[in-house]
Amino acid sequence: VALYSTFLSRAWDQVVYDVALHRLPVVFCLDRAGITGDDGPSHHGIYDMALLSKVPGMRVLAPSSTQEVEQMLKDAIVLANEGPVVIRYPKGVARSVDAADIGSGLAARKLITDESNTVCILAIGKMVGAAEKALESLTAAGINATLIDVRCCAPLDPAMISLAASHTTVLTAE
Repeated sequence: VALYSTFLSRAWDQVVYDVALHRLPVVFCLDRAGITGDDGPSHHGIYDMALLSKVPGMRVLAPSSTQEVEQMLKDAIVLANEGPVVIRYPKGVARSVDAADIGSGLAARKLITDESNTVCILAIGKMVGAAEKALESLTAAGINATLIDVRCCAPLDPAMISLAASHTTVLTAE
C-alpha cells in the first residue's frame, strides 16, 4: 500500500483492527513522512511514527538513503510474513551511499564511534544526513560523538539501546 503519511494517519483504526491484529502481510510505503514544505500543513506526515510504533506487531522502518529504500523494501516483503511493516520516507531527494555499506537486516548501524562514550546521536531516516553534518561541527569544536542510523523505529534494536545507554548524553534526531 503506497500513500502519503498523513492519509494513513486518518486510517489508523483500520490499520490496527483490520491489519495488525490479524497479523496480515501488508507493507505500507509512506511518502511525505515528516515536514513536507510547500505541500502545506495538511500534508505534513508528523504523526505516523508516533502512532504506528504503538500498533501491535508493527515494524516501522526509516531508510536514510536511496539505497536503503530498495533494501528495506526487499526486507519488508519477507518481514510482512510475520505482520505489517511500514517504510516511511520524506519528500525530496535522499542522500546516496555506497550500496556495499547497506547490507541486509534492520539492526541499527553505527556510522561513527566515539570511544569516550560521551555523546551518542540516534538519527532516524533523512535526519541521518543532517546528523552527519552536525557531527562535523561538533568534531571541529573538539566534541566527539557516536552516530547511529536507527533504521527500525519499532521495535527498537536492543543492541542500539545498550550502546546508547553507555554514553553520558544521548540525542535523537527524528
